[in-house]
Amino acid sequence: MESWLIIYTHSLKFFKTISISLLFSALKYLTSPFPHAFLPLYNHLQMTRNKSKQRKRKDRNQETEKVSNQGVSKDKNRSTKYEVKMSRRLVSILRHNAMKLNIKMDARGFVKVNDLLRRNEFKNLDHNAIKHIVETNDKQRLSLKYEDNELLIRANQGHSIHIENLALKPILKGENFDNVIHGTYLKAWHSAIKKEGLSRMNRMHIHFAIGEPGERGVVSGMRSSCQVMIYLNLDLALNDGLTFFLSENNVILTEGDKDGFVRPKYFQKVIERKSRRCLFTQ
Repeated sequence: MESWLIIYTHSLKFFKTISISLLFSALKYLTSPFPHAFLPLYNHLQMTRNKSKQRKRKDRNQETEKVSNQGVSKDKNRSTKYEVKMSRRLVSILRHNAMKLNIKMDARGFVKVNDLLRRNEFKNLDHNAIKHIVETNDKQRLSLKYEDNELLIRANQGHSIHIENLALKPILKGENFDNVIHGTYLKAWHSAIKKEGLSRMNRMHIHFAIGEPGERGVVSGMRSSCQVMIYLNLDLALNDGLTFFLSENNVILTEGDKDGFVRPKYFQKVIERKSRRCLFTQ
């Protein structure tokens, strides 16, 4: 009996010790920032993340080095992806954001190229790169000129900021243009344009192309992705007093009526571009 009592006492002490040890281990496990069971997974995720960062940093450095070394694309008739990106940024600044960025713009919409090159986002460009971007822009949205030995650049049209003296040629007769077309999308046509007409919204002008995308002489005036083409009766609009202008890249521009609209009464016909289905005619 005494031997069994000794065994029982020692067993009790053993299990008590084990329980206390397990309790401390559990507390340590639960109170640590990352439980030990998750450490391998955590380390793997950290390693993957660091490798991804290093790869992106390497790609950026290679792109920067490529632009710095080459300056412009080797193909004089094409732009690199980087140049296309810079072209879009230039257009955005010259059409909408020059004032906000404290870039001085004259009454004709020109800014100094050197003022743009001082900005960090254009640090990898120089005058030759800017010239190449302008020359290879598929929509001819930009133009350059030298004045007092200073290279100047501007957007040809599409401004939301007021420009007093854009190089625009007044249109007095519609007979010089076989087609005057505004490109838009089905959603916009059905939701607003069909009833109210075309609005210049926050821009200076409503834009029209002198033909369909891809036709000879048509480089700008509508997006290539447009779904609906609105053909304008230019003579009727001119006779009613609406004013129209031709930009340097052959885009027809108008401020619309006193409310900034070209009303549906001036639509000659409206067709869905892909199917050629007629949506409206008069």
